[in-house]
Amino acid sequence: MRIAFLVERNIYFRFFGEIIDMALKRGHQVFCLHDYSQPRTGSKGYQFPDINQIPKFKSGNVISLEYKVENELIEKILQNNIEVVVSLNFFEAQLSIKNKLKAINLKISQGFV
Repeated sequence: MRIAFLVERNIYFRFFGEIIDMALKRGHQVFCLHDYSQPRTGSKGYQFPDINQIPKFKSGNVISLEYKVENELIEKILQNNIEVVVSLNFFEAQLSIKNKLKAINLKISQGFV
């Protein structure tokens, strides 16, 4: 299975880390899609989801890709034949992403997984 995790902040790996590691251990191909539209400066700039700061996983490596806008995210999902998308949340701003992905029958997991 091809699974993508939406990484909006680098702290998301606190929640995703063990899940990603287990998916890799089970032989799934894991993608981390990093939201590069997040601010790099300011009071939370240190949480920017930099691809170069991705943690190491015991059971293998992930494929990290960046995106900046909604259409780019959907394009990356389609190009890589991703079957499942995992996100900590879908705010109203992401509702259109969720609806577009559901329209092409992708499994969506949201909230705490």
